[in-house]
Parts: sequence; structure tokens; C-alpha cells
Amino acid sequence: MTVPESGVTDGLVLGAPVSLPGLVARPWESVFNGQQRHGIAYRAAALTAGAVPAHAGA
Repeated sequence: MTVPESGVTDGLVLGAPVSLPGLVARPWESVFNGQQRHGIAYRAAALTAGAVPAHAGA
């Protein structure tokens, strides 16, 4: 996950739910030394404190 430093908000706590506005997933692939690799790169405009939906614990 790549988030620009300016997009990380105050008040984030380890293990707390977060929200990722502007989240984009982009597939990629490359060949290096004859081996093909692939995956998905993620990028978000910001990382903010999120809220747990009311039905999440039910």
C-alpha cells in the first residue's frame, strides 16, 4: 500500500480500523532474469481513521 505522507491523518492507532479514500488497485507484471512475476499494486490518496459498522460485531 502506498499513501503519500501528506495523506496520513493524526489520530491513527495501531490495530484501529481505517478508511482509504481514493483507493486504486492496479495489476502489474514483469519479466526479470527470465522469470515472470505479477501482482497488484495498491495506492490511496489518504489514510484516515475509520469507523466499524454497527453490524460488524453481530
